[in-house]
Amino acid sequence: KEDVRTKGTYTAMMLVSDGKRLFGYRGFTRQDREWYYKLKVAQCSDYVAIFQESINESEILGSVSELENGELVSVGLGLDIKREMVR
Repeated sequence: KEDVRTKGTYTAMMLVSDGKRLFGYRGFTRQDREWYYKLKVAQCSDYVAIFQESINESEILGSVSELENGELVSVGLGLDIKREMVR
């Protein structure tokens, strides 16, 4: 069984949910386009957002951080955030 991450170029930007957690993943091989494959997470007092772009991040009332290449973030129903590298 081959792993797509070891063959050629790929981009994986996705959001999925199992009904209990929302998962976001950022992965890519084209380092020259790293700026294009952004995925961020905002933790605010009453919500968590996972997003690719924001017109004005300064309007978000909370902390915003960018996922690393190969990083998975998940948000639970209680707004707890877990981050881990999956490479």
